[in-house]
Amino acid sequence: KTDMIGTADEPECDFDLLNVVVIRRGQKTDAPIFDYLAGVFNCNKAKIMEYVNIQDNETVLKGVEEMGGLGQSIMMKAMQQGMQQGMQQGMQKGMQKGMQKGIERAFMLSIQNLVKNLGMTEEEAMEALGIPESEHKKYRGQM
Repeated sequence: KTDMIGTADEPECDFDLLNVVVIRRGQKTDAPIFDYLAGVFNCNKAKIMEYVNIQDNETVLKGVEEMGGLGQSIMMKAMQQGMQQGMQQGMQKGMQKGMQKGIERAFMLSIQNLVKNLGMTEEEAMEALGIPESEHKKYRGQM
């Protein structure tokens, strides 16, 4: 394992099986290759032209444009998937919270009815409803 710029702590079992080059975009460095690659990854023709003369090479220019379109479509797809997952998770959490609040409300009404109509104490009503003793304090606080 050789870190050229920066460091990444990885156990040996994760990197000794094959050779991999990982280029992390981010901070500006003095290494021109990273500046050039940032231009390639961002489909920035001006940045690429600082290092390579592509102005007269239509094949390369077309490739840069295609990569730009490909990168944009990949990003859009990833954003859509992320938003979809976020919405699903939010809906699930909301439903769980709503169901929990509904259950708690039903227990509260049942406790109140047992106390009012059958003359039970709050403790007796909670025991009759099978509410765990660990939750008695929560319901007593809401009465």
